Amino acid sequence: PQVLILSSGEVSAFRLSVENKELQEPIFFVEGEFMAPVGLKREPEE
Repeated sequence: PQVLILSSGEVSAFRLSVENKELQEPIFFVEGEFMAPVGLKREPEE
């Protein structure tokens, strides 16, 4: 799926998880800042 995150223009950190109801664990974690490139990975950094 495509996800569009809108921002007011200020840098703000975010974390988004994509889940499948048939699976126990989230499929992907997306972490980054609105004004910087983001990374897509299968495991979150704690």
